[in-house]
Amino acid sequence: MKSIRELNKDSFNLLRRNGYFPFLIYFIVGILASGVLLLGAFSPLFTVILVPLVVLPLFFASDTLILMLSDMPVVTASAFFRSFGLYFTERFRSTYGFWKAVLETLIIAAGFGFIYSMVINAVMFATNEAIRNMVNAFQSILEDPSEAAIESFMNSYSSEINFLAVINYAPIFGVASIAFSFFSSFHSLSYFYRTEPKNTASGAGSNMIHKLVYQNNRSYIIKSYFGLNWYVLLVFVLSLGLGAFLGYLLKFDLAYISAFSNATAVLITSIFLGPIFLFNKNAIYESLKEEYPKALQTLSQGFVDDLMNELNKLKKQEEETKKDSDES
Repeated sequence: MKSIRELNKDSFNLLRRNGYFPFLIYFIVGILASGVLLLGAFSPLFTVILVPLVVLPLFFASDTLILMLSDMPVVTASAFFRSFGLYFTERFRSTYGFWKAVLETLIIAAGFGFIYSMVINAVMFATNEAIRNMVNAFQSILEDPSEAAIESFMNSYSSEINFLAVINYAPIFGVASIAFSFFSSFHSLSYFYRTEPKNTASGAGSNMIHKLVYQNNRSYIIKSYFGLNWYVLLVFVLSLGLGAFLGYLLKFDLAYISAFSNATAVLITSIFLGPIFLFNKNAIYESLKEEYPKALQTLSQGFVDDLMNELNKLKKQEEETKKDSDES
């Protein structure tokens, strides 16, 4: 196993060997991905659909091209689109563990949202007179609801309602974005094994092998991932906050703020740190490369042992059946 300093050196050597071209690729992909994420302003459903169908394949294609630079004399648009389509094959479509990342994100966001909403609403009610007046007015409407009273309430407290919506939901959306970005990028460590020429396993098989490697080297992988990428994650979080702050200053509604902050974070992180992030993960994989054949051997031996156990059980059952028939 290598230290963080050694992994940093390996990552820097990869970066220096490939020159400026990875930054050019990530510059283009960052703009495309952020543009796609802006469509989430029209509906959160767009984000749910476009992330697995467009955004993740874009980054998969860029990573594939960058890692193939030494084998390609010229990088063409057709090579990029072939790499884009390759993501949807059985071997690669689970590279980022999309559905697993979604589930993990929902758990994190729900837990955070429940605690945060209770705290922030209690603080707002205790410290903000305008919010207290709005709550009191809303309680009055509940006692005697009418269409005119509701319309008057919405007109009188529109700024407070908008402020309360932003202060409640924007941080939750932010935490969800951070969680999904982290989990999907962390799961993508399996990408490097999937692209190994000697790896003949299917996508499901590659997942099982990578999972065993992770289980056997959990502390090393987590320590190396955060040790190498802490500043990348920090820049992503700060960029997300910057996008949300600018969206609020520009008086965007909540959906636009969410989409704008996501696009800003992806754009800034991709352009300035995308290739570094890729080579950091590659350095971690290279340091564990010898663990994958061992994991494959362990799984294969386990499969053989299970098969032999089942055969022995069947053989024993046949012997018992034959013995019973002879006795009768």
